[in-house]
Amino acid sequence: MEMAKQCAKEMGFEKNQFIAVSHMDTGHQHLHIVANRVGYDGKVVSDSQNYKKIAAFCRQTELKYNLKQVLSPRKYLKPDQRNIPRLDTRKEKLKTNIKECLSDSKSFIEFEIKIKERGYEIIKGRGISFIDKQAVKVKGSEVDYSIQKIEKILALQHQLQKVREDKLLQEQSRKLQQLQKQPVGFGGCQEVYDLKQHENLLSKTIEQLL
Repeated sequence: MEMAKQCAKEMGFEKNQFIAVSHMDTGHQHLHIVANRVGYDGKVVSDSQNYKKIAAFCRQTELKYNLKQVLSPRKYLKPDQRNIPRLDTRKEKLKTNIKECLSDSKSFIEFEIKIKERGYEIIKGRGISFIDKQAVKVKGSEVDYSIQKIEKILALQHQLQKVREDKLLQEQSRKLQQLQKQPVGFGGCQEVYDLKQHENLLSKTIEQLL
């Protein structure tokens, strides 16, 4: 309540109608403030530079109440502060979820099922976007997972699965032939070795892309 009242004063609508709501729907507490710009005296509160004003108020409030300090929008920062890396927790969470779902999927349908289980909807066209439980849409390219990259990873995952299946069949055949004391088929040890190299190469490529 204190913060809301101070915000109203800072923005110039402390003598107007306004309501503040404490919200926790995004996992961190925040305030929504709705204000009537027209006061009881009929005068209209100016909204000039309101983004800059609210950014300055938030930074002051963080210090006053010992809250987590974050950066203002870049255009309101000093030139030497504009290139400081920012941590967007929403995007970082999405990126982690995409990576984990991709690493365990062999097709787009399988990936889509897994990502939906984590609370995301997918919009797929020429590109791909993800919508979280708060209805916030983020493009895949914004978290370094374009549709082209996702499809490439899935194709490699499918290929890796096939190589592993072939390798297993070869190893089983080799063991059976050894038990029967017959010459080793399937190209012998060389082909098994080539498959192992192929498997390692695919695994490393997928890991680098992820």
